[in-house]
Amino acid sequence: MEAVNTIKRLIYRCLIMAMASAALLASANEDVFRMHSGHDPDSPSAVWMELFYAEVFRRLDMPHEVLFLPNKRGAMMTETGEIDGQVNRVYAYQSRYPQQRRVNEPISRLSIIAWVRAESGLAFDSWQSFKDSGLRIDYVRGVVLAEIKLIPLIEAERLSTSSFSVDGLTRLKYDLSDVFVHSNFGVYPFLNDEDFAGYIRSGGVISSEFMYPYVHAKHAYLIPEMERVIREVKAEGLLLRFCFEAYGDLNVDFCRELQPD
Repeated sequence: MEAVNTIKRLIYRCLIMAMASAALLASANEDVFRMHSGHDPDSPSAVWMELFYAEVFRRLDMPHEVLFLPNKRGAMMTETGEIDGQVNRVYAYQSRYPQQRRVNEPISRLSIIAWVRAESGLAFDSWQSFKDSGLRIDYVRGVVLAEIKLIPLIEAERLSTSSFSVDGLTRLKYDLSDVFVHSNFGVYPFLNDEDFAGYIRSGGVISSEFMYPYVHAKHAYLIPEMERVIREVKAEGLLLRFCFEAYGDLNVDFCRELQPD
């Protein structure tokens, strides 16, 4: 059953990425603002961001669509301007991608966690705690903060990447890595799935970060209005409400933890 579920996930993500590419080609000449999302397309976090941006762009009176692509591919396409913006990236993101402009209104606060196998005795409290550990570390490809922090610390042969968080969890479960570094935001929805329940646990919080929308430099003129609308949506409690809708009523505390203020 576990193998069947894993195969189904892989097929679903391949279909989503193919649909995203087709949508990009189909809308290339249309006046549609395209946002990249690196979230697993079948996750509550993806639903939360879709609900939030639907409201933001409704108030901006602009048609939009969210394209689900691996983080690295999405980063390249937004840097060249093929895609207009990004759903959420860390504060330091534009230091690596000069054509990206941060919308200075945070939309979520997340914890970066060292995920480990349940039977492991491993524990971490900082990025530096990985140094000289001899452990195999995995992270999601294209996540800039992980690249900035891990590449200088970990030998290349012990550092690997996955396309989506569920892929990283799968590699960890089957002992293809010792630690999977990713956010609570990206991993939490999968912890109680039958594929992972009882197999994966937190090995400690290593960082806390705010997440921001980004747009390509050619759309920088939109930033002040986007900031105004985002503040408005947050003030009305809609960001939190959309989180409840996406994650369900049993995850109220978790949604409150994700709020940026």
